[in-house]
Amino acid sequence: MKYLGHERGNAQFDAHRRNFITEADFAQISAYGLNTVRIPIGYWIREAGGGEDRTWAPGGITYLDRAIREWGPKHKLFVLISIHAARGSQNGWDSSSPQEFLKTNWDKHQENIDDTVALANWLALRYKDDICFLGIGLLNEPNKVDPDKLTRYYLEAGARIREHSDIEWSLAAAVPMNEEQMRRFAKAQLVAYKKARGGWIFWTWKFYGEDEDGTNAWSARQMFKNGLLPRIDLDSE
Repeated sequence: MKYLGHERGNAQFDAHRRNFITEADFAQISAYGLNTVRIPIGYWIREAGGGEDRTWAPGGITYLDRAIREWGPKHKLFVLISIHAARGSQNGWDSSSPQEFLKTNWDKHQENIDDTVALANWLALRYKDDICFLGIGLLNEPNKVDPDKLTRYYLEAGARIREHSDIEWSLAAAVPMNEEQMRRFAKAQLVAYKKARGGWIFWTWKFYGEDEDGTNAWSARQMFKNGLLPRIDLDSE
């Protein structure tokens, strides 16, 4: 924005957001048998502060809302939000938008950590009732940060999220059961849960600037298109 200004810069960002990932991508992801998309976001999506926040193009939340509340339910895809860029940068890499490349400031100032807790809380509160909201990746690839501060952040952010969605295993059913039936039902649930695995996510669906007819190993879309990845059959895994 320092070079383009907001009038030109905002328009270019909006065009990118409208065209890079569309509903057609969600439909294609679902058609290939996948069930989850992971969406990276930056701290500025809240548009909560002044100063450096004015550097960023506003309006990103519109597209996150659309993914979680429209495209996800329509195409049966869960959405995992990943905090890729925390205020101050948690790793100094370009994906976390540092003010100075390779300089990590996230853990150097408590207000940065507090802002990230507030962001996680805000996201959980906003999407807690949306059926396709899978969860939040609390911090993508933190690197060379104080481990004690990182641990405290995870604990605090987790506690704040639990205020809105304390998901836990419980035994409750809409049909009447006696105690023996409840025990059998609970045992069956636990057996099923033990077989469940953490799952996986391919980074990334589409590579910026990829050749439409080429093959880029970073692009799941091209790997599927060219038959290098088979359609995923979750029932057989």
